[in-house]
Amino acid sequence: MRTKPDRSVRWFRRCLVATLLIIGTLPGCAQPPPELPAPLPIRVLQTPEAWPQPATPLPADDPRVQRDSQIRQRLHLDDPQSSIYLQAADLRQLPLHPTPPPFVPPSRTSFQFSGRITATMIPYQESALDRRDMTRTLHLEPGQLLRGVLAIEGSFHVHGPTHDLGVIVLLDYQQIAVTLGGVTAPMHVVRIPQDRGALYDFALPDPLPEGNHTLTIALMYDPTGLYTSYAVQEMYLQRGRRSLMGRWLPLATLYAWSIPLRAGADARPPAITLQHPDRLPIPVNYLHGRLKLSRSSDPGDAITRIESHLLAADEPGRLYAFVTYEPMADAPELQQTQAALSVFLDDQQIPVNGTFAYLFEVRPGELYRIRIDIPMPDDGYVHVVSAVVTFLPFLPPQYFDGPQPEWLTLAMDPKGTRIVPLVPGREWIPFFPPIPSEG
Repeated sequence: MRTKPDRSVRWFRRCLVATLLIIGTLPGCAQPPPELPAPLPIRVLQTPEAWPQPATPLPADDPRVQRDSQIRQRLHLDDPQSSIYLQAADLRQLPLHPTPPPFVPPSRTSFQFSGRITATMIPYQESALDRRDMTRTLHLEPGQLLRGVLAIEGSFHVHGPTHDLGVIVLLDYQQIAVTLGGVTAPMHVVRIPQDRGALYDFALPDPLPEGNHTLTIALMYDPTGLYTSYAVQEMYLQRGRRSLMGRWLPLATLYAWSIPLRAGADARPPAITLQHPDRLPIPVNYLHGRLKLSRSSDPGDAITRIESHLLAADEPGRLYAFVTYEPMADAPELQQTQAALSVFLDDQQIPVNGTFAYLFEVRPGELYRIRIDIPMPDDGYVHVVSAVVTFLPFLPPQYFDGPQPEWLTLAMDPKGTRIVPLVPGREWIPFFPPIPSEG
């Protein structure tokens, strides 16, 4: 009669089988990830002469700045010893190029691209009749040009003593050409030293039509794509080793600010056409955020599948924006409002559903899904899609002349930007997760 092995023997056999299975699979796990091209192609050459020429800063000790009492007060320029803004002597010492070759990629850390960027647009005294500090409301005469100082400062946790930022300006949520440092273009590059600030002579080249307008100033880190290209490569190398490092890429994110403008006496908002995005219930496990982008039309994938945020050049160029609205507690009149979605491919705004100014109504407790068709570049470079959403896109008319509540500035500022890297092709990406085709 056969006796059954006791419990300890059975447990030993199971452990032995499990150990053998693990040892047998280790050689496959230890395989290095597929080699990637090094370095990745970037949108500009690394030679210094290929870098875009930055706008010429305006010295903080320039007579035009010093004669304007409000600019001096807003930027704390009366004490030049403690001011962070560059003066004429500092400008002569700025390097011509922010990253001298050979390029040194930043250290691998989850906080490598964090930092702080701020922008303030202060009109010259003769350029605006109303310059309120709290909401930055501006009042122009009919036909009057808007001119002023654009003050930009930043503290970055990345390689290099100076940093390039792209400057994009939207008027009523459409990208326009502006004059910065004497040059008129739809996008400018500015160069900011670490922990310092720079002033730029800013102007709209044409008078605004009479009425209620919103000027949006957006700053984009890494406008040339150099850091993005290296970071994406680092990201996939790390993911190939089954590591969670390198998945967070807050590169080319738009840092945006809104400035309400009134040209003439009419403060009524412009006539707009409201769009109708898909309205969905908010999933139970959905992490609330004002704006998320995903390749999947399933709202759950917008947060649960980080890798699905990546687009390859040989895929259909389609993304989905998911927007939720959470009104401020002290603003009961904003329980229902409107939102404006702006989407960019690198430094160029792209249309959403055939329009650049994609405006729609929002209410709390609903999830809005918006399909975005991306014109996929076919040049083999790494590109970036970024987006920004603005709630309360136009200042209510009563706040131009009447009392302005404390919540107004926060309510109008754009919020919730995300990025999606576009990589050369699907076959270039190790362990790239497939995604079902969607109509």
